[in-house]
Amino acid sequence: MHMVNKPATPYCSKIMEYMHKKKEKAKHLAVVPIGNVERRLKWAGLLPFARLVEATMSEVIGERVGTPIKRLQQDHSLLTSLVDRWRPETHTFHFRWGEMAPTLQDVSFLLGLPLAGQPIGPLAEPVLWDEEMPARFEGTRAGQTEFLCEDHGPKCDWLLNFEVSQFTPPMSEAQITRSLEAYILWLLGKVMFTENHQTTINRRFIPIALEIAEAQTADDIIQRSWGSAVLAATYRGLCNACTLVSPKSGLLGCPLFLQLWSWERFPIGRPDIDAERPFGANELADPDHIDMPTFGILWTRRERRFARDQVRNCYPAFTECCGYTLWVYRRHGLDPASPGGPPTVMVACGPSGGPVAVDREG
Repeated sequence: MHMVNKPATPYCSKIMEYMHKKKEKAKHLAVVPIGNVERRLKWAGLLPFARLVEATMSEVIGERVGTPIKRLQQDHSLLTSLVDRWRPETHTFHFRWGEMAPTLQDVSFLLGLPLAGQPIGPLAEPVLWDEEMPARFEGTRAGQTEFLCEDHGPKCDWLLNFEVSQFTPPMSEAQITRSLEAYILWLLGKVMFTENHQTTINRRFIPIALEIAEAQTADDIIQRSWGSAVLAATYRGLCNACTLVSPKSGLLGCPLFLQLWSWERFPIGRPDIDAERPFGANELADPDHIDMPTFGILWTRRERRFARDQVRNCYPAFTECCGYTLWVYRRHGLDPASPGGPPTVMVACGPSGGPVAVDREG
């Protein structure tokens, strides 16, 4: 809203200038040797986030090549311990040492989602979506199941018919488009903006997914402020979760972002990773050097190890640790999107409140 009302301020001018350059570069991707899926995700500003979410065969991990990295699983105990400390009156976590909250900077550094662009919402109600969608996907893949939906939206099980792994290569352009549409629906409805509906995807995301999947140029896609929408949805989800008492209550918004934020800020419940190893030459490559690896990718695309003395999935331990220890990571010197990440310094604060700087490398 500030950029709309006061676009001439120096801060807003720099952001808008950066987004304009990014969009102009993206227009020339027709000569870049990347697939149509990556190209369209890039135009939409979702490529770094999609790479962060997806499992991969890492190029090199230690002395092993091609070690499979599993898609990151939610640590429900860790997230619950954070929800217990959220206060909707201040929109912050209340710890013994003070208040903390994720910010737009965290969204940008961890997820790589754009902050500038059109606001997302309220989304328009799609008309006749339950008739047009099955017609659009008809005959996309041999053996696909019959269209399944509810009033809320299409069924997740039906969308799984159009995973890339379900197709026999080479895929046609029509198959790529429909598969991408289904993937974006899943990415929006089950990762970025989760809801209480476990089996369906919100029908209001269908026009956005269709717009991105069928785009032929960057100008066909509206530049949206995905980062601010994810942060707002996460705040709303926290405010909702901390007031619920049902055992079936869930954390809405983007739990993935909250878990990465916790791992980045605290040593509680997080794995050990080789954060200093640079990315390989062909790993997450971007010819334009725009959508580079983010801090979040260090946690999702590195082999995650838990030592015997590390605690995970243990709510009582997380509750106790959150009450006494704070580790804040401060990064200096390098661009947060640079491969390998910048050097880090930890600041430890105990119950006495006295900060002590500790060199992470010993």
